[in-house]
Amino acid sequence: MNPWAKPKLDEESRRKRDRGGDRVRVAERAREKEKTLASFCEGKIVEGVVTYVAEYGAFVDVGGVGGLLHVTEMKVGRGIARPRELLKIGDKVVMRVLKFNPETEHVSFTMRKR
Repeated sequence: MNPWAKPKLDEESRRKRDRGGDRVRVAERAREKEKTLASFCEGKIVEGVVTYVAEYGAFVDVGGVGGLLHVTEMKVGRGIARPRELLKIGDKVVMRVLKFNPETEHVSFTMRKR
């Protein structure tokens, strides 16, 4: 047996190790979310990543805060029939905060009137 080899972890030790890492990641996300929420105001230009696309719009993550980009707020002019025509999951989007409620943390975005 190699004396410098790392010992294999049993299942319980592996779970404990993983939970500790999860706590760190959750704490980091919470700090990022608080920082983002503190900087939000209506009219602010932000950049986010599309996390889900539905028939009525797209959900976008901006610094740990998720919000809705409604289909009617996606394009200037005629509009689009389906959000999937314009966006897909993982796309980076520059938009403006349309509505923001700090108490409920609800955010609505728009790509119009930039």
